[in-house]
Amino acid sequence: MDTNAELMLKKYKMFSIIYDNIFDIFEKIVFVEKDKNPRLLLSKKIQEEGEGLDILDVCSGTGKGSISIADTNNKIIGIDISPHMLALANKKKYKLKIENISFMEMDVRKMDFPSDKFDIEMVSFGLHEMEYELMTVVLKEMHRTLRRGGKLFILDYATEDRFILKQIYSIYLKLSYPEHVRKFLEYDWNQILMDIGFHMEGIQKCTISQIICATKL
Repeated sequence: MDTNAELMLKKYKMFSIIYDNIFDIFEKIVFVEKDKNPRLLLSKKIQEEGEGLDILDVCSGTGKGSISIADTNNKIIGIDISPHMLALANKKKYKLKIENISFMEMDVRKMDFPSDKFDIEMVSFGLHEMEYELMTVVLKEMHRTLRRGGKLFILDYATEDRFILKQIYSIYLKLSYPEHVRKFLEYDWNQILMDIGFHMEGIQKCTISQIICATKL
């Protein structure tokens, strides 16, 4: 296992103990406007794609993203490199008696799935954790495993214009994340996705975040 993977595993082994508690509080404070709540909006977008679909949730962590779309008649697989985060995801899944989600330990840089398998792939608040080169490797692997015409949804941090949220967000980033996260906020997503083989459908602005929608060409 390489150094980046080892560091990520150590980070999330420690972080998994408090992860859900911290982010539940954070999201309740920040995501108060339902029409700008990124998780609610992403869930709605995926519901609009229909049912009977195979969905992959990349960097699924403790299952927040997967569980938020579980009330559809779709088959959802969540993958993550951290067994500790996945243990929490499975605990929540069984507690909520959700049957259409499976969580699997997997390196997202080289997925154990055939090409063109999934109808929809999503990644929620995961790409900002990666340096640019690693992020593009993951996106290329998502492109490989997504069927032609399939939808890609990226939910992640974005710049915020409203003053109070902007100040809170700025402090949060400085305390929580390394320098490359601030670079992440300036990426040209249209160019990045086009270079990989996606067609940008659009970007929806949410509270301190955005939902990027693209289609595999």
